[in-house]
Amino acid sequence: MLHPEFPLKTARLRLRPQTMEDLEWQYDLRHLPEVFRYLPFGGESRDDLVEVMEKRVKMTHWTEEGGSVMLIAEEIYSGARVGEVCLFSDKQVQETGEIGYILHPDYQGKGYAAEAAREMLRLGFDDANLHRIVAKCNAENKASLHVMLKLGMRQEGIARSASFDNDEWCDLLTCAMLESEWKAQQAKQATT
Repeated sequence: MLHPEFPLKTARLRLRPQTMEDLEWQYDLRHLPEVFRYLPFGGESRDDLVEVMEKRVKMTHWTEEGGSVMLIAEEIYSGARVGEVCLFSDKQVQETGEIGYILHPDYQGKGYAAEAAREMLRLGFDDANLHRIVAKCNAENKASLHVMLKLGMRQEGIARSASFDNDEWCDLLTCAMLESEWKAQQAKQATT
């Protein structure tokens, strides 16, 4: 079970649950070509996105069976929304979780994706006691792969034509981290 206290904070970001007030921002983000091209979703009508958002605002915890935490990442100093980050869990699948992140292009290249995703790893490993966390991306999305490797995740493989992104079949790249690797990384950082 996982019931985080919000907002979560990192050095530069505040991570908070999504609200219906994020609808227009989400609509704009999902329609940016440089974002949409790597997503297996997006480009929805406003009406369809309302249904999506009504589900997302409830994604703040999980039970014994699993669940989802979908959060908006905001700059602490400005309050600007920079992206979204998520942690999914299915405790029935050998205590494995999955993280994901989307960053607005105006905030890419500043380390925000890694900072927010690292907090999702912390949440999954330290608070939810997961054994393994994966992250996946379109194999052409080099920036996302860079984030995964920066987090210390290991590339495990590429599933050919496994995701239908932007109206075409794409290869899906998977990276993963084990709880033991997370703990070793945290111990090393504590001594430096």
